[in-house]
Amino acid sequence: MCGEVVSGGSDWQYRRPDGVTVVRAKYLLKTDDGTLIQLENDGFRHGPSDVLDRISAGEAVDPSLYYFRTSPRFFPPEGRYQWLGCSIFVASAARFDTTVELVVFQMA
Repeated sequence: MCGEVVSGGSDWQYRRPDGVTVVRAKYLLKTDDGTLIQLENDGFRHGPSDVLDRISAGEAVDPSLYYFRTSPRFFPPEGRYQWLGCSIFVASAARFDTTVELVVFQMA
């Protein structure tokens, strides 16, 4: 499945006292065939302070230098993508200056 995020979602982040950033995002994904799928994605990002500071400054940082994992939940309409709403997914994420890239895995 391929798609793109539709403009207008929401994204909350806060840093806990222990330095872990908690991420919560809600948005729509538009598949390459035009189907709109609601998505909620919660996760955690943490790592060495100097690495997180570089990310905050907009520097491209190798994702292996920090931990950023999420658990996306899909809310598809009935039909072709209905299976997305019946499975558990985890994602490995990478934070860049203006984007976040996810590689999503379906748990067997």
